[in-house]
Amino acid sequence: MSKGEDSVETTQQSSRAVLQKGSCFVLAAISTVSLPFFFNINASLAAFSNSVFSVVCFVAFYFLFRKTVGQTPKRLAVISALVGFLFALFTYVGLNMTKSDSAGIYTGKALLILLSEIPLFSAAVAFLLPACTRLELTVPEKAMKSSYGGKKDFFIAWGLIFLAWIPILIASYPGIYGYDSVYQMVHYQSGRISVVYPLIHTYMLGFFVDTLGMHMLGSYEIGMLFYSLFQMLCMAAVFAYIFVYMRRRRLSPTITYVALAIFMFLPTNPIMAISSTKDVLYAALFAMMVAYACRVAEDETVLKKPGFLIAFCAVSFGQIIFRSQGKYVYVFMMIVLLIAFRRQWKPLVIAFLSTVLVFGIYSGPVTAALHGVTEEGRSLQEMMSVPCVQLSRAALKNADELTEEQLQLIETYVPHYRQYYETPAISDRVKRQFNAERLREHPGEFIRLWVSVGIKCPQAYIDAWAKLSAGLWYPDAHYPNPEAYHPYWEYDNTPKTFVDQGYVVPDRTTPSGMQWLADFCRDLSYKNTYTDIPVVSMLFSSGLPFWLLILYSAYFIYVKKYRFLAPALVLLALWGTMLLGPVVLYRYIYPLVMSIPVLFATFAANRKAADKTYIEQEKK
Repeated sequence: MSKGEDSVETTQQSSRAVLQKGSCFVLAAISTVSLPFFFNINASLAAFSNSVFSVVCFVAFYFLFRKTVGQTPKRLAVISALVGFLFALFTYVGLNMTKSDSAGIYTGKALLILLSEIPLFSAAVAFLLPACTRLELTVPEKAMKSSYGGKKDFFIAWGLIFLAWIPILIASYPGIYGYDSVYQMVHYQSGRISVVYPLIHTYMLGFFVDTLGMHMLGSYEIGMLFYSLFQMLCMAAVFAYIFVYMRRRRLSPTITYVALAIFMFLPTNPIMAISSTKDVLYAALFAMMVAYACRVAEDETVLKKPGFLIAFCAVSFGQIIFRSQGKYVYVFMMIVLLIAFRRQWKPLVIAFLSTVLVFGIYSGPVTAALHGVTEEGRSLQEMMSVPCVQLSRAALKNADELTEEQLQLIETYVPHYRQYYETPAISDRVKRQFNAERLREHPGEFIRLWVSVGIKCPQAYIDAWAKLSAGLWYPDAHYPNPEAYHPYWEYDNTPKTFVDQGYVVPDRTTPSGMQWLADFCRDLSYKNTYTDIPVVSMLFSSGLPFWLLILYSAYFIYVKKYRFLAPALVLLALWGTMLLGPVVLYRYIYPLVMSIPVLFATFAANRKAADKTYIEQEKK
């Protein structure tokens, strides 16, 4: 190359460097200036613009852009842009729904504010994904002890977790008898079991509290105590399994011990473990199913092992019968596994048909023999949560845009639609009287109504759905939420007023020396005191698991290890069913919370070149 050509190339490189620095400066300036508008800090900007904090933000943003702009491969840039857009959208819409009861994306100014922060979110993702590969999360094979992740680890972890939960059980004696328990007990005692609630859970709860407790031991409270202890043993065992799962994938002792400490001492774990809702055992079974899906992603030949296949079918069947949407999640998972691991189609088909056959027997003759009764109207009401709030909001907010016929039909299908604004973050007030019978008779009429109103009032539909589901995709959702009268999770028992109505309600008795712990749990549950602690508050977030799921998926797309997307899609399927639910509660997202450590272990062990160590351990 001649000196002239070399000089030209040097000049071009210099020009590109200047252009890159200028672009970073401009992007940092835009992000800093629009930040208070994006987060709605204050309209005048004085608290931010007239503060040294704005300078700190600008400098940090500038160096972040310098690390990513022009330094990011095209593939990573595209992935980061998509993920950054989603994160910016979720944050912006979630904030607006919290502060102004609207998604706030319907004006040019609002869209401009949203667009101005997308580069910042994208740059953060572009920086984070490659950094994940460089993190030292695992220990070398030579440093592993033969017992690392063995049976001894499991039993020690099981015992430690169970013992760590005992104080909260004592402070909450005999457990948390809440949610739908009072209604399930009525069904159990009458012998006419509504399958709106899981049949197996109604019988389990009824056996412990009524048969074992009252009829055999003479006390509902003792029966509830045995139920709490049984469920604690089950949940502690699953957390111990997750702990061993992490160690078998060579995660560093520091990480696994921190995880164990979270399993032991994060208050929501023992609170859930002694709660009588069906969602607790479902969460454990779902997390186990995800772990098995991860093992298939790591080594699909494990499907050839009869023991693994039987265990996989067992936990899959369990999660089906403990929650109604479990069967839809299972079918979706098997379709994904058949596509991703089609070379193992025979064992997958055997597993699928076996599970379906057993479920057919369970939901047919077994349910009939156990006096299970279907409530078709109730099931339809549960499914109509989103349409009910959408139609209600449209009728109240855009009545002048709707015809008399449409308004009359809305009132026909949703008689209590005027109660929508009393609690817009939960659908119960408007869905309870939903006219399911008319829907069964005239499904086409309802579909036409819902579609036609949605075309006229799209903003009402978006806002109604966002208000209902924000906690699932907005990590900063704040509790308690006065717009959803139900607490984020229950700690107190069902009120004693139910006893006067003939319901079974075991008495709660807190020993005097443990009152402080009961008060701590009550404040945590109903005042949500954890929100005052930065970072720690995210351990209780309902939206963070979804963000972590997105980052997990983005990483494996980035490194082209698509097989590891299969378990993520299982979580995404469950999350998708929750978007149609009546409210965001911690018990609903608890299956995702329990599954995140499994995904993290799978991610940590499979970031770089394939390491067969933990796969060989699983085969033993």
